[in-house]
Amino acid sequence: MAATKTPSRNKLLSMMPPATRARLEPHLELVTLDHKQVIHERNSEIKNVYFPISGVISWIIIMRDGNCAEAMTIGREGVAGLQVVLGGNAGSSVAVVQAAGEALRIGKEDFCRILSRDETLSKTMNLYCSTFINAMAQCAACNRLHETTERCARWLLMMHDRSDGDEFTLVQEFLADMLGVRRPSVSVCASILQRAGYISYKRGKVRIEDRKGLESASCECYEILRDEYDALEGALKTTVGARTNGRSPSARN
Repeated sequence: MAATKTPSRNKLLSMMPPATRARLEPHLELVTLDHKQVIHERNSEIKNVYFPISGVISWIIIMRDGNCAEAMTIGREGVAGLQVVLGGNAGSSVAVVQAAGEALRIGKEDFCRILSRDETLSKTMNLYCSTFINAMAQCAACNRLHETTERCARWLLMMHDRSDGDEFTLVQEFLADMLGVRRPSVSVCASILQRAGYISYKRGKVRIEDRKGLESASCECYEILRDEYDALEGALKTTVGARTNGRSPSARN
């Protein structure tokens, strides 16, 4: 399926100068992301890099006993397969589609070849790597220090930011895995947030009813994570602008 005109729907691609996008576009393939689809297997070589344009991907760490927890959530603000930038593979992580959508896929070899020759792409990915690491560290601290309801609210807000609407599919068992808690804990949190009028939950669907209220229920980490990605956008605008004589392509929200 042709990828014509779709790169602007991914934040990273949209902020790259025309010359960089022109190098990438012949190798970008528009693909469907199905719910629960595994795009990167555990302990397997990463063969493709994905730039989501809709939908959400979870980067999940799996322990030897089968227990798992989410390390990060990736949507149209980022890229899945970041390990190849650093010369790595999947390791103990799995990348799973959390919300169905579409992505632009590029083979690892093509991506790495262009990365080695295009200074702007290299700089963009380095900046994104830095933001991703900072965000992952913040999530790790959040999971250790904050109450489950606060973390649940933060997770729902991050999901909302990366979704096309106010409603998305969510099974409580899945959210329990993402937060690293038992399902009864998630049920209690969902009930608290629903009684407060912040969300509604029915038949595996969550709807954000009061975003401001949900933000008030979240810990400080949501705001910190949002600021991290806002800072990344500012840094990318500066970088791209410097390399295109001040003409920075606008990013679609």
